[in-house]
Amino acid sequence: MPSAAAAQVVQNAVQGTRVWAAFLKRHNLNAVKLFEYYDIVPKTWSADAAAGLKESSVYQARIAQEFFRDLVGVGAITLPAGKKAEDFNFVILKDSQLVTSPFYLYMKHPSETDAVKVLAGPNIYFNDDVKMGGPSLKNAIHDLTRATTELFR
Repeated sequence: MPSAAAAQVVQNAVQGTRVWAAFLKRHNLNAVKLFEYYDIVPKTWSADAAAGLKESSVYQARIAQEFFRDLVGVGAITLPAGKKAEDFNFVILKDSQLVTSPFYLYMKHPSETDAVKVLAGPNIYFNDDVKMGGPSLKNAIHDLTRATTELFR
C-alpha cells in the first residue's frame, strides 16, 4: 500500500475509533463485556456448553461479524457504495498445519475473489474478558478498517 494510502487508512481508523467511542459513551457501554453485548449463546444451553462455544473459533468469527456490522452501522467504518455489512463473511483459519501456527481472522465479500487477513490471534480480541471500550477492540477497529480498504482496492 503506498504511503499516502496507508496514511489515509490510519486516519480513517482513528476517526472510526472516535465514532465508536462516542457511540459507547452515548449508550453507557464502555464497561460492558463484549460477549454480554453480543449474547448469541442459546439460553437453553448449559454453562459448560456455553463456555465451550465461547472458546470456539466459530463463535469468535460470529462475534467479529456482529462487531463489524455495528461498526458500519454507527459510521465507524464506511463501506464502498453498494456494499452492505451483512454481506461480509468472517472465518478463523490457520495459515499452516503446524501446531505452533497462529490463527487468523479473515474477511470475505462475495464480490471479491479472495479473502483478506484481518488480524492474528482473534481469541485475544474476541473473548469473554474483553470490554466494549477496551484497547483490544480499538486495535480491532484499525485492523478491520485496513482489511476493508485492502479488500476493495
